[in-house]
Amino acid sequence: MLKTLKIPSAEEFESSLDEAQEWAASVGYAENDINNIIKSSRRKKRI
Repeated sequence: MLKTLKIPSAEEFESSLDEAQEWAASVGYAENDINNIIKSSRRKKRI
């Protein structure tokens, strides 16, 4: 069965984004770290 997806409102999306940014800052991630993690993950999927 397929589940209908609910598109979040702009406020919900911004709230989630703010929460994710706060978490990343608390862990010590910088923007370049995130880009490197994404690149690494994409390379693993290709193999």
